[in-house]
Amino acid sequence: MYNRQKAIEYAKQYVYNYNPSFYNFSLIGGDCTNFVSQCILAGNKKMDYSLNGWFYNSLNSRSPAWTSVEEFWTYGLKNKNFKIEEVSINKLEIGDIVQFYNNRTKRYYHNVIITKIIYPIKLEHILVTSHDNNAYNKSLAEYNNSFFRFGKIT
Repeated sequence: MYNRQKAIEYAKQYVYNYNPSFYNFSLIGGDCTNFVSQCILAGNKKMDYSLNGWFYNSLNSRSPAWTSVEEFWTYGLKNKNFKIEEVSINKLEIGDIVQFYNNRTKRYYHNVIITKIIYPIKLEHILVTSHDNNAYNKSLAEYNNSFFRFGKIT
């Protein structure tokens, strides 16, 4: 079972001080999905070493789903290890994810984990944590001109 509290505790611990057990992908495309994957792993989800799995051993031994925004989402939609269900804003909980969409490229390009929600739920009350532009408990409303999709992790 996904332990949301453990996932967000991990996010808090490693948002600014990157975990040395994992490569920092910031200089080669971005570290956001690597960080979200680490958080989900800390939340008691197991690595999946299958052909189209979700795993990390090293820079040169990892699955696309571990570090790619779109591959991560696709993995979560199709697998049982952890599931992603696209939901509306009012179904979100801590430990769920948000992906950012680039209207120009027509692609999702950034992953963040929800680390705090203030009720009633609205955009400015969803606080997220991420790598790349390291942010801890940053309101989604602060991301100007962004379009999102919301993913419930189960």
